Amino acid sequence: MSTPTQIINQIISQLEDSSDLSYIKQVSEMKRANLAEFPYIIVAPLTDQEEEYIHNVQDVFMQVGLLVYIKNYDVDKHLTGSGSIKGLADVRNDIAKAIYADKQLNDLAIKADITEVNYDEFNDFPISGMAISLTVHFRQNSVTRT
Repeated sequence: MSTPTQIINQIISQLEDSSDLSYIKQVSEMKRANLAEFPYIIVAPLTDQEEEYIHNVQDVFMQVGLLVYIKNYDVDKHLTGSGSIKGLADVRNDIAKAIYADKQLNDLAIKADITEVNYDEFNDFPISGMAISLTVHFRQNSVTRT
């Protein structure tokens, strides 16, 4: 059984430890200010839905937003990237590799899945952003919350 804190910490660890995302400058938890180095990822829990599984055990479906921001001075390459600068589509693919390398999040979750990507999260040239929705299914004791 797991807690929301454990799930969030594991998502951050998995993103930070992925060799596919070695170019990401920072992965932070709900911090939106003072991020000057690009690209970066903000991990933000959005919603929880709890359902009774068996006595004192709940299934929890947590929606987690992964907000990704890149800086690219080539106006035509924000989606596909150019040279050594990754585009949003490249970063999305690399995030999927990092998450799907261990969909059980180090045995804390039943599974984690990317359920939606919004490529129009933020556009203010030369910065672009996208929002990735990640659904994490895990179990928690409804009494002890562990």
